[in-house]
Amino acid sequence: MRIDRKTALAAFVLGLAACSGGNGDEGADEASPAAPAPSGQASVANDPGTGDVVQIEQSADGAGLYVRCAACHTPDGSGVQGVFPPLKDNVVALAGQEAGRAYLVLAMRYGVTGTIEVSGTRYSGMMPAQYPSLNEADIAAVLNHLLDANGGSADQFTLTEVQDILANTLSRDANSVAAMRPDV
Repeated sequence: MRIDRKTALAAFVLGLAACSGGNGDEGADEASPAAPAPSGQASVANDPGTGDVVQIEQSADGAGLYVRCAACHTPDGSGVQGVFPPLKDNVVALAGQEAGRAYLVLAMRYGVTGTIEVSGTRYSGMMPAQYPSLNEADIAAVLNHLLDANGGSADQFTLTEVQDILANTLSRDANSVAAMRPDV
């Protein structure tokens, strides 16, 4: 399937609108999370980017949270050839290696800007950062949903692992995240 430039641009703009962090309630208090955490549990952690203490809502609804990702990457994670990369097999492969796990967490937190290659196809563009709309527990839940939905045998992501990756990584912008993507 070949996609012309106008179609690709339209898909890109619509995707940005769908996943740019808005939760449909733009007048709401900025401190409230995009989606209420179903478990109601909370903990606190330092934001690795700012050092601020933030409340972390525990969320187990990775499938529900993935809806925001599906706007670009499609509900089944197959992406849009040449426009939005597939997540299905890519996430499973990346989650099987330490550098790949860090890349996945950082990509969700800080976004990705630049050119990456997935399954032989080059993708040039940007994925917006999903923080603060998705917190550390949400990132783990979405990545675990992708692993579960695609038969991944890699270990599940934990809140502690996500927090450790964020605290111990110098790459804190979308360009450096793209550059650290391992080959799979």
